Amino acid sequence: MKTGHKRGRRPYTVADRRLMAEVSQKFGQYITDHSMRKKDAARALGVCPASFYNYLAKTDLPSVAVLRRAHKKWELNFKYADYDLDDKFFEKISEERGPIREEQIPLPFLEALGTKDIEVLEVILRKPNAVEVKLKIRFAG
Repeated sequence: MKTGHKRGRRPYTVADRRLMAEVSQKFGQYITDHSMRKKDAARALGVCPASFYNYLAKTDLPSVAVLRRAHKKWELNFKYADYDLDDKFFEKISEERGPIREEQIPLPFLEALGTKDIEVLEVILRKPNAVEVKLKIRFAG
């Protein structure tokens, strides 16, 4: 979910923004219904209060691990694009080999390429905030 940009300056997708709004609404409703302080809610989810405030303000997107904890502890379900983030989703994530990782692949030569040099062949949504992009890149020479 993290893209390597500074906090608050990430290029979010429409699905990310919808999830951010849903998280804000559901977290806010939960703490209101259970008369919780924001600081205590943050502690329950294992995040710092500043991160929790950002979730409520729709300025930051929680990690999959935070969403999983909210689902298990508070029985909250979320939706990302066409995916329901429910028991079945979180069980599947847990069963996958290795930890959930976020990677950014640097392409230092990208600045030298023009938009006509890069062709997007296919974009496949793998899981929330994870896509597989197949590119065709034309190099001069």
